[in-house]
Amino acid sequence: MSINSFDNYPMSWKPDLSRASGPKYLALVSLMEDDIKNGTLKAGTKLPPQRELADYLNVNLSTISRAFKLCSQKGLLSASVGNGTYVCADVTAETVLLCGRENPRMIEMGALVPQVSGNRLAKSYTERLLKRPDALNLFSYDDPEGTGLQREAGVAWFQKSGFHTDKEHVLLAAGGQNALTASLGALLERGNKLGTDPLTYPGVKNAAKLLGIHLIPIQNNGYEMTEEGIRYAIQNERIKGIYVIPDYHNPTSHIMPLETRKMIAGLAREKNMGV
Repeated sequence: MSINSFDNYPMSWKPDLSRASGPKYLALVSLMEDDIKNGTLKAGTKLPPQRELADYLNVNLSTISRAFKLCSQKGLLSASVGNGTYVCADVTAETVLLCGRENPRMIEMGALVPQVSGNRLAKSYTERLLKRPDALNLFSYDDPEGTGLQREAGVAWFQKSGFHTDKEHVLLAAGGQNALTASLGALLERGNKLGTDPLTYPGVKNAAKLLGIHLIPIQNNGYEMTEEGIRYAIQNERIKGIYVIPDYHNPTSHIMPLETRKMIAGLAREKNMGV
C-alpha cells in the first residue's frame, strides 16, 4: 500500500492529476484555470514551491516549470525573485469594458460615460462641419496617424499645458482605450509588471491582460500611493512603470494632491521608470 507523505502536509494548492489525459503540464494549467474560476485559488495566493509541487504530484520539475511559465503567459501567475509565485492580483478582472443595458439594475463601473448635456454642443459643431464645402472629405479614409491639421491642433493643445513639441511627434488615437493600450504596448513587454492603485480603472486591466502585462497593487494610505509602497514594488516586484489617474480617479473619484504627484515623478526620474 503506497503512502503519500503529503496527505497531511499544509499546501496552498493540491491539484489532482489522477484523471488527467494528455501532457501533464497542460492538464496542470487547465486545473489551475478551473480552480481560479471556482474560487479555490484566490487572487494573491502564494503557490507551493515548484520542487515541492513536483514531489507532491510525483512528476518531473520541468513539468511544473512549463505549467507555471504557461500560466504566467496567460496572466494567471506572477513570480517575484526570492519571494515565490503568486496568483495575480487582477486574475479575476472582468474582460468586458461596457456591459449591456438589458438589466436596469446593473451599476456600470467599467467606463466613464459623458453627460448628455454636452450632446447639444456636439450637435451644433457637427452641423457647422457639414456645411463646409469640403464636408464630404470628413467621410473619407485618412492617414491613421491623423492629418497635419489635426496634429497641429494637438501641438497647440500641448502648448497650453507647457509642453512643446511639433506635429511630427504627435500621433492620434481612435479613443482613450486605444491610446492606453498602444502606450502600454510601446512601453512594456509581455511579462513585465505595472504598479497600480489597489482599485484602478477596469480599462487598464483589460489592456494589461490583452498584452500579458501583470498589474501589481501598490500600498495605499487614504487613496494615496505611499513612497514606501512604490519603493517596495520597485525593489521586490521589479515593476517597470506606474499607472496613475491623478484627477478624478476611476472608480474612487479621488484627486491626487501636488505633493504626491511630485513624489511619484521624483521616484520615476530616480529609477528611470515610466508613469
